[in-house]
Amino acid sequence: MYSIKEAHYKFKQHANKVDGLRNANFLIPQIDEYIFEAYIIYVENICEQLELNQKRRDDIRQLEIKDLEIPVIKVTDEYYTANLPDDYYRYLESYSLCKNEKCENKKKIKNYIIQKDDIYVNDPMFNSSFTFERVNLDLSGNKLYLYYEDFDIEKVFLTYIRKPLRPGNPQDFLNGGGTYNLPNGTPAVQRDIEIDSTFQANKIIDIAVLIAMRDVGNTIDFESQLNKILNISKI
Repeated sequence: MYSIKEAHYKFKQHANKVDGLRNANFLIPQIDEYIFEAYIIYVENICEQLELNQKRRDDIRQLEIKDLEIPVIKVTDEYYTANLPDDYYRYLESYSLCKNEKCENKKKIKNYIIQKDDIYVNDPMFNSSFTFERVNLDLSGNKLYLYYEDFDIEKVFLTYIRKPLRPGNPQDFLNGGGTYNLPNGTPAVQRDIEIDSTFQANKIIDIAVLIAMRDVGNTIDFESQLNKILNISKI
């Protein structure tokens, strides 16, 4: 965890170095909102890179839920469904526990995401198969769709990125004795940022300052500056 109070201090420190933000009197709820928006941008950027670089998983390991057991429901003779957890954010991988009448032992078989157009292609190399240890998977809405042929599925084990929790610093609102409500009416929660690295925190704070610059009408190339921040490699 990275201290939300430290993040507020650094946000003000960085903002004071920027024309248009210098000596700006940002309220605690405003800074919390900027930090949360920046945090989501940072996490989403990592998630977009996971298919190409699995090493990025380490950057958001605090958000990874591993091998969550999920019950399945047989819907038709072609597929089962399983409900995604309420805090689901991004798919990483999954396995199905399968059984076949011809085999006494159950198998934990890897699920493979497949395009909808390819689900019913009659190709034994890519069809779901107990023998070749493959289960075809499709994600739609809030469900997993698991296709089967010569076996049954008992349960699924899902590894995923959960939704990031909103950081907040209501304790420091109104001179240290306050609270405030979020736009949906719920009270803000005192919570640190779910990262370990100061390098990561600095990226998030830089993004938060950039968002503040945009909101006060600073004529910056927002996308270009954002990409520069996101693409800075750790030294």
